[in-house]
Amino acid sequence: MELSDNYLKNAASVVREMNTLIDLVHQNQPGAREALLALSHRFTAMLETPSETIQRIGWAEPARFAAIRSAVDLKVFDVLNEAGSDSVNISQLASQTGAENSLIGYLKKTKYQNPGNIADGPFQYAHHTKEPFFAWLRERPERFGHFDNYMSGYRQGKSSWMDEDFYPVEERLGYDTQTDDNNAVFLVDVGGGLGHDLEELKVKHPRIRGRLVLQDQPEVIAQISKASHGIELTIHDFFTSQSVKGTL
Repeated sequence: MELSDNYLKNAASVVREMNTLIDLVHQNQPGAREALLALSHRFTAMLETPSETIQRIGWAEPARFAAIRSAVDLKVFDVLNEAGSDSVNISQLASQTGAENSLIGYLKKTKYQNPGNIADGPFQYAHHTKEPFFAWLRERPERFGHFDNYMSGYRQGKSSWMDEDFYPVEERLGYDTQTDDNNAVFLVDVGGGLGHDLEELKVKHPRIRGRLVLQDQPEVIAQISKASHGIELTIHDFFTSQSVKGTL
């Protein structure tokens, strides 16, 4: 996210205010710590992109509480306390708590083992279902709409992968040296939603030759009234074998 000069000036002003409060905090001035904390929240809000705000509120903060609750159940803090000043690595924690290295913090019900079934994970436990996530969404159009809105918000304020200063599409993918066979597939966007990426790719790189294939669930594809020329709409479940071979 590119910040305007005025935005940066406001951020610099907040930093100066924070600097003036630091000495007062050291002096135990009443209210100084609270004021500094409020300014730090304000500073974070000024710099966060919309997607970062969504991730913090929707993912990071709830996940932090869940991780602490799981750590209490696993007696992780007891292990750390017993270690004293010695460090404890993840393998030692796993050995002493009985949990797998990759998932310390998983649900107590599963005995902290790595889930291997898409129909029996944390989501299914929380929602009392045995359906995979996308199958569950299909039966709840309102929730599906919320999910689509979230994914759209997730993109806001972020650079696109096909921007010149992010990924050298022309140099790496060599679309200008391809065969003249326009029937060849250039790229398949698996789980590509409403096709925002492929539409943007066509605008930013109009010299691309070949077909662009958008794949998603039936309910998602049905929401697309019209796609640009050269973009094919295909129903596909990414848990099944990919039918389009030899492309990106």
